[in-house]
Amino acid sequence: MFILNSVNNNLNALGKLSVKELMFKFKGIGKVKAITINAALELGKRRGNSDPVQRPVIHSSSDVYRIFYPLLCDLPHEELWIALTNRSSLVIEKVKISQGGISETSADLRIILKAAINALAVGIILCHNHPSGNPRPSRQDDLLTQHLRDAARLLEIQLLDHIVLADGSYYSYSDEGTL
Repeated sequence: MFILNSVNNNLNALGKLSVKELMFKFKGIGKVKAITINAALELGKRRGNSDPVQRPVIHSSSDVYRIFYPLLCDLPHEELWIALTNRSSLVIEKVKISQGGISETSADLRIILKAAINALAVGIILCHNHPSGNPRPSRQDDLLTQHLRDAARLLEIQLLDHIVLADGSYYSYSDEGTL
């Protein structure tokens, strides 16, 4: 508080002080603390000058495909990812849930729902690949979809879609009316 008062609460003025000036002007501030103050102010300046993160908007299954296909297209094993969305259908975060073998991967509903809760998401989209090249969902895929839909509903989170990617094509539970 004393440091800010000495520059009339002006962070720009504080940011112009050198390490030596901070050490000389303020009793108890050594070299390490002065460097830390300058570094913190520099980070704040850079954050203010940076562009806001561009988050993709999901309007359809093809939007999900465009987001996840580059991540999953050439993998020799299955991976399960989720996209977490806000009320405006903006992707808050993409999270890799699991990596499996050639024909399956595991999915723990608690891990998926924990990620959604931590991100304050209102929507979840599941996405995984089938290295076999066949996008048709398996019985395990169907069960995962049903169980996650029901569990998420209890938390007022909506399962928006489950996409299965394979060799340039995909299956969407939402598009097929099986959600």
